[in-house]
Formats: sequence, structure tokens, C-alpha cells
Amino acid sequence: MIRLVVKTAVSPQKVIDLAVGFFGPNGLNMTIEEQTAENAQFVKGDGNVEISARIEENTTSVELVSREWEHQVTEFTQKILPPVPKKQPITLWISLALIIIGVIVAVVGWFAYGHITAVVIGVVIGFAGLALNNIIGQRKI
Repeated sequence: MIRLVVKTAVSPQKVIDLAVGFFGPNGLNMTIEEQTAENAQFVKGDGNVEISARIEENTTSVELVSREWEHQVTEFTQKILPPVPKKQPITLWISLALIIIGVIVAVVGWFAYGHITAVVIGVVIGFAGLALNNIIGQRKI
């Protein structure tokens, strides 16, 4: 018996669709005992596979429980389910640099020239850095 919990970038419905394709009649030819948008259960012989998927903190958490199909469940999680994309470290540095540049432009612009335009430009650059970090961190497939 095996019980796995993995995180993936695809929606719960897509996880179930992938599972049906992998374990179901067109894949390993297991019988689909139950299927909903977030759950599926497959049976063949003395073994079974149960899959449950739900949204959890901007990713999909997938729980797989199996008896007699451990190797296939492991293969499904490693080869079929796409992993959660990770933030690229360089993108985080670029975001941080934009924020720092924005603050410098705003401060220097205000004290050296006394223009509100420099402050606005600095704030826009800083927010661009924050937005870039946020967008990259929330990509979904």
C-alpha cells in the first residue's frame, strides 16, 4: 500500500482527467468506480487507486492512495503530473533591484530637484518590481 501527497500546477479537474487517461480504460484499463471533479477511484483485480485533488495555497494538492498499484501511482506522479513552477532566483533579484532603484529615484528626485514627477517615477518603478515578483510567483498552467 502507498499513500502520496504531491503538489502540482494543474487544476483539480485536470488532475482527475489526467488520472482517468492514465489509469482508466484507455490507459492501464482499470475500472472507474467513482469520478467527480475532485476525486476518482479505480479498481482492477485485488488492487485499487484513489485520487483526491483540491486547491491549497495557489497550488493543487493531490492525495493518492493505492493497493497493488504502487509503481504505477509513483509513475503517474513523476511523469504525468506537472510540478509546481518555482520562482526563478534571478527574477527575485530583478524585482528587488527595481524596488531599490524606485526608492532611490524618488528620494534623489525629491531632494535634488524638488519635483513630484521624480517621486512618481520612483514609485512606479518600485511597484513594477513588486508586480513582477507577484506575477512570476503566481503562474499557473
